[in-house]
Amino acid sequence: MNDQRKRSRRVPPGDAPPPRLRPQPDEARKPSTPDSPRAIAAQVVERVLDDGILFSELLPTHEGFIQLSPIDRRLTYHLAAGTIKYKRRLDHIARHFLQGKFETLPKNILSTLRVGLFQLSVSDKIPPYAAVNETVKAARLVGHQGTASLVNAVLRKFQDGRGGPVQFPSREKNLKKFLGAWHSYPGWLIDLFLTLSDEEQAESFCLWGNREPEFFFRANPLMGGERDLLERARRENIEFEPFEPVPGYYRWRGKEGPSAESALLRSGYGSIQNPAAGLVVKLLDPQPKESIADLFAAPGGKACAIAEQQRDTGHVFAMDKSV
Repeated sequence: MNDQRKRSRRVPPGDAPPPRLRPQPDEARKPSTPDSPRAIAAQVVERVLDDGILFSELLPTHEGFIQLSPIDRRLTYHLAAGTIKYKRRLDHIARHFLQGKFETLPKNILSTLRVGLFQLSVSDKIPPYAAVNETVKAARLVGHQGTASLVNAVLRKFQDGRGGPVQFPSREKNLKKFLGAWHSYPGWLIDLFLTLSDEEQAESFCLWGNREPEFFFRANPLMGGERDLLERARRENIEFEPFEPVPGYYRWRGKEGPSAESALLRSGYGSIQNPAAGLVVKLLDPQPKESIADLFAAPGGKACAIAEQQRDTGHVFAMDKSV
């Protein structure tokens, strides 16, 4: 009787209902577009390094980046650009702690780990505890608890000095490998530097290329020129200093770069432009009513400077194959 009852309860294999899968808590909470600067930076890093998408085109159009506050957008830019720039150094550090697991790590988690290591080993703008905690949160957003735990372990070992010091190639024994790993430059470029100069100068090239970019403003003569630019900057508590080699240009002295929402930028009293680009316009010496063609115009800074020098009396034909 009991045996018959047990047999009657059996369900034929073909009619068996599908197994009930318990949703993972992290997956249930995971948004399609993260709002974490570090998670967005990791996504951008992955797309640039693995898919070959241009950083300058990807970041400004990223849905999550657009929705961030101005402060978080600057942080995201700093993290993504810095991580891409120092990829070779960060990967060298990651390999030390992952001990053979580097090649099998999922790309999204590797990119998140790179972002975390950049904050701890290169950037001086973020406290270590915040770098670790917020990067682990980002790892949960792009992965799951297991991969977040791995990111947490690597970052804390690096921060605390556990796992031993990271050994980089010896400068004395192999300068090329040292410059490539520490300064994060490709081998072919190191070869070029060493061909064009001596060893000391080659490293100077690397150091110069890794500097934080400076921001310069060009005064707009159609809006009053330098005096009005400086007066407007004073009202916004912005500090400038004259860049004497190229008159009309001023170096931004703020700790952070100018925001796209800056009233000074929107006012038209000045534009961001490197003095090297401005020097080209000064050498051209555009005259009123001239017609000038700028065949490499993107993003348009020199074309605008030409029009300003002509005081809007000439014709500027700006074109570029990327536009």
